[in-house]
Order: sequence, then C-alpha cells, then structure tokens
Amino acid sequence: MRLQKRSFKLYKKEKVIEVNDQKIEYEVERRNVKYARLEFFGRKLIVILPKNYKNEEKIITRKINWIAEKYKYLSSVLKKELIDNFLIFGKKIQLEVDGNYVNFEGVKLRKKDFLLLLKNILLEKVAKVIERYSNEMKVKVGKIIIRSQKTKWASLSSNGTLSFNIKLISLPEDIVEYVVYHEMLHFFEKKHNLNFLRRIKVKFEDVERKEEELNGFWVSLLENNVWRRLLEK
Repeated sequence: MRLQKRSFKLYKKEKVIEVNDQKIEYEVERRNVKYARLEFFGRKLIVILPKNYKNEEKIITRKINWIAEKYKYLSSVLKKELIDNFLIFGKKIQLEVDGNYVNFEGVKLRKKDFLLLLKNILLEKVAKVIERYSNEMKVKVGKIIIRSQKTKWASLSSNGTLSFNIKLISLPEDIVEYVVYHEMLHFFEKKHNLNFLRRIKVKFEDVERKEEELNGFWVSLLENNVWRRLLEK
C-alpha cells in the first residue's frame, strides 16, 4: 500500500522544513552531478542538486516521507549525555573551551596541545587493540593515524594504514574495540557484504545493536558544542 505524502512547510530563506511539528534544517549544495539526491549529515539534511537544477522544492516534496522517517530515526538514537557533556571513553570529563585554550579538570592548556593529548590517549588505546587482533587475524597493519574525519569513524588505506576519527575517544571502550575490529576486517572483505557480516558476527553477535549505537554516537557528537569549539580553526 502506497503511503500518503506528508504535509509540510518549506521555508527556503531560513532553510527549514517543518513536518510533523518538527523543524528540520537543511542545506543546498550544487555539485557536478547528474541527478538530485538527499543525504543526512547528522540531523541536518543535505540537498545535493545538479548545477542546472532549478531549486530544492521538487525533490523535497517527492522525498518528504523518507525525510520525515529518517529524521525521526536519527532523533530516536540521539544520546543526550553526549550532546551536553564531554566524555573520554564514556566517562564525563570537566572541560571548558575558551578561544584557543582549554580548561581540562582545572589545568589550562592550549587547544592544540589538548587535541594532541587526546590523539595520544586514543592512539595508545587503539594500538593495544590492534596488536591483539593483528595476532589473532594474522594481518600486518601499517601506520595508525588519529585525525578529525568528517564522514566516518575509521578507514583502511590500500597500504594498510588505519585511520581513526579523534571523536572515537568519547565512545565507551567496547564500542572503540568494535570499530577497530570492524575496520581490520576490511583487510579480508573490502565491502560490507554478507561474508563481512558473517565474519564480524563471529566476534560480535550483537553487531546490529553496536551499529545502532554508533549511529547515535555520530549524530550526538555532531551536535556537541565542546567538540565543535575544539575542532574549529
């Protein structure tokens, strides 16, 4: 049965869609693409249009049910404690960012020095997990890099370098371990196919729950004002 299109209001000037008493922020990007498409970056909708496409109203109208359902899901997995607080491996930390300086549990540091401290803490953590899994999986990891990544938690390069998002440090240790193992499986399976799912379920039977948790962490940390101030140039 075909669902009836939801009613909504589109405020182009404010870049807001109002649907089901929810106000969904959106942003229009014109790219060298053939077809218009929609993506969510956190809870913000990204409307990607070809350069000769008239405006966003047509695709938003056509996809309004999908937009509303996706926004509802993203809001349902949002973690309030990760929006309002700064966490290190799931534990709340007293932290204030003031310009280029950070007050970290009573100690004043330059922001770049604090970010380096976070990178080193996370690097030490993931290196231990990688060492354990390298022996178990019989793979050789190249370099390990900790950096700010806009679209993913981790990545594996063709030369065996593992890169991890610095925000991973805010996640509980069991989720960090899952992300590391997930990425190392890409030495064997490049895509998230059925064989990949089968192999990861041998180690983590609750893979669906962990993936949903990661969705919640991702959306929440994008809205965390402390992380925004830490990473802004």
